[in-house]
Formats: sequence, C-alpha cells, structure tokens
Amino acid sequence: MADPQETLRREIVQKQMERNAKAAKVADDEVMVDEINQSGRTTKAESERLLLEWGVKQTKPLTEEELKAIEREKERQKQRKAREQRDEERQKRNEENYNVDYAYGRVNWFWLSQTDIVPGYWATPWRNFQALTPDVCSGAEIIILNALSGFTDSNSLRYVDHWKGLDEPAMNWVLHGRPTFPGYALNARGGVVCSGDYPAVKVDVFKDMIPALELYKSYDYQIRRDRRMTTRSCQKELLELMRLDAWLSLCGRTDEIQHGRNDLIKQTPAMVQLVLGEFEYDFMQLDRSDHEGGMQVNQALAANVMDFLLDEELSGAEQLYVLVALLRTVKVGLGVVEGPDTGLLEGILREDIQVHMV
Repeated sequence: MADPQETLRREIVQKQMERNAKAAKVADDEVMVDEINQSGRTTKAESERLLLEWGVKQTKPLTEEELKAIEREKERQKQRKAREQRDEERQKRNEENYNVDYAYGRVNWFWLSQTDIVPGYWATPWRNFQALTPDVCSGAEIIILNALSGFTDSNSLRYVDHWKGLDEPAMNWVLHGRPTFPGYALNARGGVVCSGDYPAVKVDVFKDMIPALELYKSYDYQIRRDRRMTTRSCQKELLELMRLDAWLSLCGRTDEIQHGRNDLIKQTPAMVQLVLGEFEYDFMQLDRSDHEGGMQVNQALAANVMDFLLDEELSGAEQLYVLVALLRTVKVGLGVVEGPDTGLLEGILREDIQVHMV
C-alpha cells in the first residue's frame, strides 16, 4: 500500500515542475517578443502590403508560434499593469495606516528579512508590530516547508542535530561576535558566509551545484508550535539562521539569481513583505500541522503561495530563493517574538533622567 505522504510529495513535485515550466515559457515568450521588436519583422499579410506599396521585402514573416507569443505577452502586460496598480494601492494603504510608526522606525517583515543575525537571545522590539505573532510565524514555517518539498528531497533539504565537523568553526564565528546577513540585505555586497563546509547538491532549477539546505533537528521539531528556546537550542538555531544566510548569499551569486529577470538581490525584501502581507492571516488561522491531520489544507495553502509567486513571474530558481528568504524571515520573527520583552528598558531610556545625564 502506497504511503499517503509519499504520494502527496510526488504530487507536490509534479505540480512544482509544471509551475517551473510555465515560468520558463513566460521567459521564452519575453525573449522572443523582444527579438521580434528589435528585428522589425511583421505578419505575412503586412509583409505583402509593404512589398506592394513600398517595394520593401521582408525576408522572414512572423510564424504562427511567434504570433501566439506576442498575444500571450500582450495579455501578460495587461495583467502586470493591473498587478502594479494593486501593489500601489496596497502601498498607499500601508503608508496611511503606519505613517507614524514608519517615522519612528517601525519593525516589519521587510526589516526582519535582512536584519543581522548576531550572537545571543533575541529581544522583543520596542515598536509595535501586530502581525508578528507566534501563530503567524509557525504557520508560515509549516507552509514554507510544505512548499519546499516541491523543489527538494532528503539530500538537498537535510535535518541535522549538529553540523558534523562544522559546529566548532561555526560556533567560533558566533562566540567571536561576528554577524551574518543574506546577500539581498541592504549594502550586503554578496552577503556573509560563516565558517564551515557547505555540501554541494544538484537542484533542478539551478544549472550549477548549490549548497544543501540544512535545518536544525527534524521536521517534527521545526513544525512544533510549543517549542521554547533553551541556551542550547538558541545557539543551534542561531547557527541554523547563519547557515541560511550563507545559503542565500551563495545562491545569490548564481546566474539564476544575480542576473535573474526579477533582480532579487534588490527586490527580495519587498517580495518577502508582499507575500507575508498577503498570507499572514491565512498563516495565523492555520489549525494543524501535516502530522496532526492538516496535510490537505496545508498543501492547498502552500499551492496558493506558490501560484502567487508564479503570478509574479518568478522563475523556478527565484521561487526557491524567495521561499528560503521567507523561511529565514519567519524564523527571525519567531526568535524575536519569543525573546525577552525590552519595553521596560525603553521606558527607562525615555524617562529616567539619570540615563539622559550619562
């Protein structure tokens, strides 16, 4: 009897392959239409008219496939304009709702996606961020891991209790107070890759080998909503985040990302903000993990997220890159929201005259 989870995983992989093929087709159409526009070629009927009226002979009229590509690209242009309008309206609403908070450095997903990973416990931010809750972060983590299964297998996505031969150099990095940040962070200059070895694997959406994704402990541990940070788990999860930063930095140097059509080295924080803003309510309402009977519902939501990324015309490699950036962001958010409250310190800094005198 077939394992239901394995059957579903194969379905996820097949669906993701179809999305990747659609994304590749969009890119091919765009290249084809651009070449047609540069060459000045026209339809057969128009070519014959030019020949009769002006004596201009066209060497190669447009083919049926090229005409279809032009029509598809015209339709996409309409969709892009509609999407840009929606994005502008969303941005306007955000600015109206949070204008005061932005002026005081409001924390948001955009910021969390690129903030430095530094040694020590996270602290709750002083500025209000209503969307930053354990439910949103853990729900997002479940869905992102679900979506990642469309790209990865047990070789390219690994769960480890410790990074064999790597804990010591990576931990030394932490103990010496060195931060990390991903390749798309503001002024990252390629990002930071902490000490250690990175096993190379083949993932279909990248033409060259890339590092394996390595997450702490196990899938069951990752999706637990009630996990609490101990000193040991805090250190391990910091290492996990630092190695995710390394993955994002190394993959950010690949041709698919560095020269990708969506310029993710600049646009990833905005894409993270867009996706989490779009789905944060769905993540918050997530009732059960896959192992608690929520597999079908969770997979449907993961498919919605991936279709959303496809609608944004991200290639397969870009979709995977954004998924890892999303995972990194909600892991940072989970660390922050479960960290110690610093609100009292803010009050001291604002009101205690002795602090001002110093």
